[in-house]
Amino acid sequence: MTEYQYAPEVAHLVADGRDGMIPPPPGEGQFFLDFTHFEFGPGPEHPFLFAWCYLRPDEELYIYQKGRWIVMQNISVRQIGIALAHHL
Repeated sequence: MTEYQYAPEVAHLVADGRDGMIPPPPGEGQFFLDFTHFEFGPGPEHPFLFAWCYLRPDEELYIYQKGRWIVMQNISVRQIGIALAHHL
């Protein structure tokens, strides 16, 4: 599996997010952000919408938005897209 490549115009925003703009959730280390996905809106400013990370063994979906992490539990891999859509 290859690593997702962000568009050049938002790649620096992802780097900023992983380098301290977004803190990892309580109890998780900095490595958590290495597996976090960042979502941006369209347009010239590419506004940050949210970040998310899925922990497969625990079936937990973490979503970072508006300065805080929320955790959705009992989310299967097949339900990730649906859960994100319902959250937004």
